[in-house]
Amino acid sequence: MNILGFHFGRNPVAASPAPKEGMPKPAPETPVPISSASQPWTNAQLEFLSGFLHGSVFTADGGSYWTEHLREHPAKTVQRMIDAGMLTTAPLAAKLDGAFKATEIKSLLRERSLPVSGKKADCIERLVAADAAGMEAKVAGITTYVCTDTGMAIAEKYVALEDERNRVARDESWRRLCAGDVRGALGVVAEFERAQVFQRGLGVNWHNRPSREDVELTEAILRARPAILKDVVEADWRALQVAAVMLEMWGERSAKAWLPETFTGPTNLHREVAARMVLFAGQHQARLAQYCASGISKLEVSGCGESSCPACQQVAGRKYRTSDLPELPFPRCTSEMGCRCMVLPVFD
Repeated sequence: MNILGFHFGRNPVAASPAPKEGMPKPAPETPVPISSASQPWTNAQLEFLSGFLHGSVFTADGGSYWTEHLREHPAKTVQRMIDAGMLTTAPLAAKLDGAFKATEIKSLLRERSLPVSGKKADCIERLVAADAAGMEAKVAGITTYVCTDTGMAIAEKYVALEDERNRVARDESWRRLCAGDVRGALGVVAEFERAQVFQRGLGVNWHNRPSREDVELTEAILRARPAILKDVVEADWRALQVAAVMLEMWGERSAKAWLPETFTGPTNLHREVAARMVLFAGQHQARLAQYCASGISKLEVSGCGESSCPACQQVAGRKYRTSDLPELPFPRCTSEMGCRCMVLPVFD
């Protein structure tokens, strides 16, 4: 398994630990199905419908990636949604919005010596008011659909339910990590992803997770205390480690949601960078363990070229035996982005 492409998967979920003080209690999950007056709709169909909330260009020969999920050609789904009163042909403004980028809309305004200031919707409104016939000609042959009031209500309800499921799953996985239930936290992520129409990770089978490697990586992150982080008080380490795991589990970029207001952090790096350094340190240790288990004894430190700080440039490109490898993230790194060095195997 490639550590850099790490993903989690299904595991039976045990009873939840008591929520940490200050965190909201998880809301009960609401079962789909969401129905129109004529029939219930699957999650895939509702996901498809939500793409038309603000209007979307549709071509009958396009969207083939939807066929597997809709279990029919998208054109048939569109027609059934039109028949159910959920979709309708979009008005001119929506057609323009779907067919042209904001920069293209501004170019059309300049061609007509019209002001280009304001948001895209304002610019489109200006174009339609000044040259409706010309704009109709621009989108002739382009089929665009938009949700009716009925379709919008159904799609917005689905989106709200999905957002709530996402929030509940993240909060629950965080609680389990705080309680030391690593396997249970990974299982929560898997249960959420398994229910998604489009799951994270190309080719990832969420039914086969978590693997032993998944658990080992998570535990490595929870142990990580990289020396690059200076002056982190003892009370902050656990929160920082858990936040780093949340970044990994959910593919997030920001740890803000998982760090308490009382978090102080290191004096030399921003708290977001600090969380990434803990994540990188755990990934590095897990990667090293894999290399050693594979019999690889020589490694090369790979830096970021000229963007690396002077200290990292001194170790980048050098080859080491695993027993002599410097700590990564490199403790003497002075980049405000933190150390981004990694190791690569050397094959003689």
